[in-house]
Amino acid sequence: MSWVKPSWQSVLAIALCLIAFALGAMTKPEAAALADPAATLAYPYMGAKGLIIGLLLIAALVSIAKLTPLVEAIVLFTGAHAAAWLLIKGIAGFEGTALAPYFLLLAAAWLLAWRCVALLSSLRPTQG
Repeated sequence: MSWVKPSWQSVLAIALCLIAFALGAMTKPEAAALADPAATLAYPYMGAKGLIIGLLLIAALVSIAKLTPLVEAIVLFTGAHAAAWLLIKGIAGFEGTALAPYFLLLAAAWLLAWRCVALLSSLRPTQG
């Protein structure tokens, strides 16, 4: 008996997270701060990128495991929305500077939210 049930949204979200990680900086100021070790820019994504990728990867991996639909929905909802909130909050004040990794992680969060909605719409009420 298999303990995994991958959905295409979860698999694609994992792939997008890995590509975003490999590409590096999420915005132009972050790229400039990483290139200059003496930079004093207190950029919000410094260190937060790992948290965002971690949230998305954990939610996607839990979604692939065969768990109860309620647990899967809670993990997907929490992971997708927390990551999206961190992405949107982090870009405040740096609008117009986002690079490809930012958009890849935003797309991964959107895919996991989509998976959550698909899961919730497939649930049927129980007679009590």
